[in-house]
Amino acid sequence: MSFTSLAFILFFVILFALYWCCPTKYKWAVLLLGSCWFYYNSIGAYFPAIAATTVGAYFAALGMERYAQAQQKRRYLFAGILLTAGLLLFFKYTAFLWESVGAFLQLFSISLSPFTKRLLQPIGISFYTLQTLSYLIEVYRGRKAEHHFGIFALYIGFFPQLVSGPIGSSDSLLPQYHAPRPFCAEYALQGAVTFLWGAFKKMCIADRVAYYVDNAYNVPEGVSGLSLLVAVLLYSIQIYADFSGYSDMALGSAQLLGIDLVQNFKTPYFAYSIKEFWSRWHISLSTWLKKYIYIPLGGNRKGSFRTYVNLFITFLFSGLWHGANFTFLIWGGLHGIYQIIGRATQNWRNKLYKSLHISQTSGLVHIWKSLCVFMLASFAWVFFRAENVTSAFFILHKIATDMSFSVQSIKDAFVLMGFDVTSLLTTFGLITFGFLCDLGIGQKIGGTWILQHKRLSRIALCYILIFSLFFFSYSGGIGIYFAF
Repeated sequence: MSFTSLAFILFFVILFALYWCCPTKYKWAVLLLGSCWFYYNSIGAYFPAIAATTVGAYFAALGMERYAQAQQKRRYLFAGILLTAGLLLFFKYTAFLWESVGAFLQLFSISLSPFTKRLLQPIGISFYTLQTLSYLIEVYRGRKAEHHFGIFALYIGFFPQLVSGPIGSSDSLLPQYHAPRPFCAEYALQGAVTFLWGAFKKMCIADRVAYYVDNAYNVPEGVSGLSLLVAVLLYSIQIYADFSGYSDMALGSAQLLGIDLVQNFKTPYFAYSIKEFWSRWHISLSTWLKKYIYIPLGGNRKGSFRTYVNLFITFLFSGLWHGANFTFLIWGGLHGIYQIIGRATQNWRNKLYKSLHISQTSGLVHIWKSLCVFMLASFAWVFFRAENVTSAFFILHKIATDMSFSVQSIKDAFVLMGFDVTSLLTTFGLITFGFLCDLGIGQKIGGTWILQHKRLSRIALCYILIFSLFFFSYSGGIGIYFAF
């Protein structure tokens, strides 16, 4: 069920009323029942998958807490990880692994029957799997296990974060379910504005841009290199508006219920390095990768070469987590390479700036660095968006060899993507508004302004966003990250 659907709005209004009317000690039960209904209504046939994960992790954690000996605790940890990660591997990677083995055997003239049955992936499995694994690892490390099964099930399946994150921590979420806060009109209004702001980014920017991006990416042979370049840049905007929009809707709907989720985005395209980009993009995933992959591998504690290897492995894992396709592995590998090059050349770049008497804190240098981050990220997004590796390289090759910047070629490029004058001006006007709201200037329109100004101003912003949704939104369906 999409957050932007009328069915979800109706569901949420009913849940909101029930939640705030029921006694405090039963609020967790209302949220759990609502989350179960939401998930079952979204993909009911695979409800047993999340149920098995929840039950298995619950008893594995209790088992770890029962024993002091490390060997016995490890048995429960491995059992919990095997069940949790095993379901993810089965649903998401079975076909990919089968096809990869088949391709390898073809090198030795050995044929393997094709994997014809495609498994439908349960919605949100990648997100709740990582959240479950982090809980199991923390209990193994000494955290007290959650004994209340209903609250633990709510921790795994809380519906706002279920379909596309953010990935929550047990230390943050479990106490909120045990002791829900009282209703606060100001906090609820803040949640409503946050939700509407996310809906604006999703429906007025991401879904609108998606139409033109798809026109180019779906038939790259039929458009010019300039059209593909525009599509590549627009996809960077699309995926940011789509994913951050859904994250804001998750945060907003949780706030309306008195629950705080972690912020998942902080203007990533205004970062000054790829390293900083990953501290601003999908923050909950970046934190998880650092805590449970990068640091256990050794982090930066064992010399430069080992640090580079650890970074590369971590980002390969990130790519594979996103999808069972070599395109995602290349995308993750590129970001790993970006970070390795950034670290390896840091001292050299500092000396270069110093020798040229250029201040790295100047506005022009900041703009240049952010532009470089945006272009590097956009290049990597080509592999993320393309259907396969061959298509990605075809797009990049056509951009490099089929470019013309005459007035007519620019006009033709936009026409081939489906733009007319009105749609072009509207789309880029909405994009400009959205990005201004991520800048310091735009904080007076959205972001910090929402938190600092009076109720009347927030209500006015609600009306502006609702107006925009009525007149400028596209119906683009579920979010990009629903697939992960």
